[in-house]
Amino acid sequence: MDLALALNIATTVAVVGGVIFGAWQIRVAAKARTTQVSLHLMEMLYSRDLIEGLSALHDVPEGLSWRELQTQLGHRWTAVFTLINTLDGLGILVFRKEVAHDVADDFFHHAVAIVWQKTGAAIVERRQEPGRETSFRFLELLATAQAREITLDR
Repeated sequence: MDLALALNIATTVAVVGGVIFGAWQIRVAAKARTTQVSLHLMEMLYSRDLIEGLSALHDVPEGLSWRELQTQLGHRWTAVFTLINTLDGLGILVFRKEVAHDVADDFFHHAVAIVWQKTGAAIVERRQEPGRETSFRFLELLATAQAREITLDR
């Protein structure tokens, strides 16, 4: 074997090894990101505002208007509104594929179902107001997708 052939073999082995190592690093980074997102979602799920919002919603009947929800919840309205906005934001992240649908479903299925069940009528009513036609549409998309067990696609 001459020197040129040996150097070509060494170069090829180095390139192939670099590609394999790079692919492995990408996979490790993706797994770390998924783990980080899951941990953050778990933290978010157990935040005081979300727990208070869910607790407050359990006490109200379904089908209330936006104003009736605010009136009946009183000082707890802020926690419920925070919960609605948070889950709408989660819906945006799922829609944009920043958070996997199954991860969001695993952590927030119950919360999304309760929130939409209790506030859906009020949200639909609120959309009748000028300038609010798209209010909380990602929360609705998330609730609908979870109810149908489908993924959100653009």
